[in-house]
Amino acid sequence: MPARHAVLPARQARNRPIARPAPECLFLIVRVDPRHVFLAHRHLRQSRPRLLCVRMLSDPDRHGQASFLVQLRQDDAGALMHHLMTHLPAAEFGRLGPQPMGIPAP
Repeated sequence: MPARHAVLPARQARNRPIARPAPECLFLIVRVDPRHVFLAHRHLRQSRPRLLCVRMLSDPDRHGQASFLVQLRQDDAGALMHHLMTHLPAAEFGRLGPQPMGIPAP
């Protein structure tokens, strides 16, 4: 049986993925029916955990939905999603990520 060659440490380090620090804050877009804007805004403001920022977005295409841009801490994402799904079951959610897609950050 042939002897196995040892993997060189430099090559092993090159093949390892680069660890990037997780973002401290995330953005989420929440869409609701215009008839429930007040209720949605109230639930977002009173949610546990406390959110960093809640902004209402304009709808230039007039899709018939009200949209909120929510900024939250990464550790609070699970608790916020549970709160919103419990209190606003008809809400639609956009991508949860470190930057809002196509929207300037607050």
